[in-house]
Amino acid sequence: MRTSTELIPPLKLLASDPCPCGGNEAAQECCLDSDGVLRVKVPNLVPPPPLTGYAHPKCYLSHTFDCSTKISKEHYVSRSTLESIGDLEVEVGGLPWEAPGSTVKYGIDSLVSNILCARHNSALSPLDTLATRVFKTIKSVCDDLNHKHFSRKTTWHLVSGEALELWSLKTLCGLFFSKVAAKGGKSLKRTYSLDVEQFAETIKSRTLLPNCGLYGRLIAGTFHRHLSWAPLSVDNAAKVIGVRIGMYAAEFEVLLDPFNVNFDNVRKQAIFRPWNLVFNAGRRRHVIVLSWPDKPEGANRRVNYELQSVPPDAANNLTREKGAPP
Repeated sequence: MRTSTELIPPLKLLASDPCPCGGNEAAQECCLDSDGVLRVKVPNLVPPPPLTGYAHPKCYLSHTFDCSTKISKEHYVSRSTLESIGDLEVEVGGLPWEAPGSTVKYGIDSLVSNILCARHNSALSPLDTLATRVFKTIKSVCDDLNHKHFSRKTTWHLVSGEALELWSLKTLCGLFFSKVAAKGGKSLKRTYSLDVEQFAETIKSRTLLPNCGLYGRLIAGTFHRHLSWAPLSVDNAAKVIGVRIGMYAAEFEVLLDPFNVNFDNVRKQAIFRPWNLVFNAGRRRHVIVLSWPDKPEGANRRVNYELQSVPPDAANNLTREKGAPP
C-alpha cells in the first residue's frame, strides 16, 4: 500500500444520490450542508439542562458540577471501537501493572474503570459510535486493498474528523484517569497533570487552543493490523498533552495542550485536520473523507468532489418518495 499525491478523479455527486457516509438517506437529507460541503453531524455532547449541581468524586468531569449520583464503568477505549478490531481479546502494552515492554491479552469487558458518572458517560456516548465508524472504514479499506482483484475504480467514504478528534481526547482522559496511561511502568496519573478543564471546554464550545487538534498521516508500505494508543507527554514539566492513536495504515496525533510543542516539526510529519485520506494499491483507490466544521481549503486539506444540480425529474421523484402526492 502507498500514500498518494496524484490528482484524485472527482466524486460527482447529485444531492439525491445516496450519502457516502453509508446511511440510507439521500445526501441532501443526510450530510450535505447548506454551503454544499458534506459533513457528518456531531450531536451535542453536554448533558441536558438543568445543571445538577452535583460533583461525583469519581467522575473526571466533576468540576462541572453537572454529574449524576450513579457512576458508570467506562472502557478506557470505547467497547465498540475495540470490537471493530474483530476480536473479543485485545493485546495491550504499556500497562503500569505489567512488566515494561510486555504485551498481554485482555478481554474487552475487563478494560473498564469507574471514571465517569452515568450522566457524562451518556452525553459523550455519540463519540464512540462516530469514531467506531471511522475505524471500521479504515479497516475495511485496508482489508480490501490487501486482496488482489482487477477493479480500477475509486471508492469514496465519508466519516467525521471532528468526532474522531473529540473521541481521541476522550480516550486520552480515560487512559489517564483510569491510571492506565503509563511511562516506564509507572502510572502517569501519580505524578503528571492533564488539563481536563480544557477538555470540558472543548466538548462544550467545540474549540481547542491554537494549533491543537488532530494531525493525521498514512503509513506507506507495510502496516500492522491492530489498534494502538500512547499518551504524549512533556516529561520535564510532568504534563500529558495529547495522544497518539494508530490503526492499520493510519496514525493520528491529537493534541489537547500546546505546551512545549514545536508545531512546525509536527506539520512537517502530518497534516492538520486532513479532509481526505487516500489509500492506493495498484490501480485501485479508496478516498476517506474526514469532515470538519470549516471548509476544505488548502492544498493538503482539499477534497475533490463535485456537487451537481439535481435534475428536475430526480427532484420530483425524491419528493414523491417522501410521501408527497404525484
